Amino acid sequence: MARETTLQRLRSSREVNITVKGRRSGRDISLPVWFVLDEGRSSLWLLPIRGSRSPWFRNLEADPQVRLEVGGESLSARASVQRDPAVVQDIVERFKARYTAREFERYYSGVDVAIEVPLSHGG
Repeated sequence: MARETTLQRLRSSREVNITVKGRRSGRDISLPVWFVLDEGRSSLWLLPIRGSRSPWFRNLEADPQVRLEVGGESLSARASVQRDPAVVQDIVERFKARYTAREFERYYSGVDVAIEVPLSHGG
């Protein structure tokens, strides 16, 4: 279970920084991404803006270890890829509710995968 301070920071943040390992270079690659918090599952959901074509997603698929940073705190976890269209659509709808459909459609196209990141330390 994530610490309460981590949950508070996630609740008040619009984005998190993720770090994944480059599949070719082996280097750490960090970038800010939008997310939705799923407190019932104690996890965070991510959507790559170009779906499975997004470079950071391809890196994550090669090595599912990811580091999340929010408000000066970080945690590492093993992400899991969800390809079930019903699951992906549910997460898309959550993103639209959080960021507005207009903003979502401005940035996201071809979303065919969702990433679940458990909010437990370690991984």
